[in-house]
Formats: sequence, C-alpha cells, structure tokens
Amino acid sequence: ILKERYSFTATICNTTLAFEPFVPRVVCIGMLSLHVSFFLLICAVFVHETVAWMDDMIGQMPIDLSPPPRNGQAGQGSRRKPGKHSKNIDESCTNNSQCKSGLCCVLRSSGKVCRPKARIGNPCSDGQVKGGYYPNHCPCAQGGEDQCLGKICHRTF
Repeated sequence: ILKERYSFTATICNTTLAFEPFVPRVVCIGMLSLHVSFFLLICAVFVHETVAWMDDMIGQMPIDLSPPPRNGQAGQGSRRKPGKHSKNIDESCTNNSQCKSGLCCVLRSSGKVCRPKARIGNPCSDGQVKGGYYPNHCPCAQGGEDQCLGKICHRTF
C-alpha cells in the first residue's frame, strides 16, 4: 500500500513514464526504440564495411615464388590445369591463369588482355601486380634463362 501511495505514472508526448520510489529506473518506450535504432545502425555499418573489405579481396591470387625450372625439367606450363588457359592473344582476361601458355595477362589502357611473353631485347615487366596480371608488359619468355633488367629482357648466362 505504501508503494502505491508514492508511485505514479505520467504521459509525455505519447510516452508513458512509470516512477517508483527506491527503484532507480525509468521505463520509457521512446528511449528503448532509440537504443534499438542505434544498435541497428551499428550493425548496418559493420555489414557495409565487411562487404567492402570482401570486395577488395576478390581477384587476389597468390604469387608463385617457386624457383624457375632447370634445363630439361618441365616448366610452368606442365602445372597448368587443363581447360583453364584458353585465352589467345588480345583476348580479354582477368589474370594470367586465363591466358594460354607463353602468354600473360597485361593491363593496357583498353583493359586487361593476353599478350606474348617478352623476348630478348623487348620491353618486359619485373613482376606481376596483386591480382595476377602485369602492368604494360609481360615478363621474359624464358624465366630461368632470361632476366628483365631496366625493363628490357636480357639473356643471363
């Protein structure tokens, strides 16, 4: 009875507030919806950032750091999976694995296309870009015997 005597409710802006003595809480439906809205906003931002991070990761492939083959051993072409390397010269590609043996995927002003690997004396590229393609030029055709020095393919002895 004493509790009912000192407790009261009030309605402000269509929100019912209940006050009780000795209980440090206020029940407010408007504040609850504000907390839920804030929680949903935080969840939406987290999902947005996660999707953006995943989009950045698409197309990235590991770079093959194995040593070049020695004379008389099978080269990189023998490790390729059949059916995956079907693109010819000047056909569009997304990475090197789509181009036929002896070709690489090069980023040009018109987009990425398969081009022949560089021969001695021709312009070459030192290394591929993250994503499995080369900027402007392919690497030297004979990986173990030729070397790209000063962006020109040279024979090494």
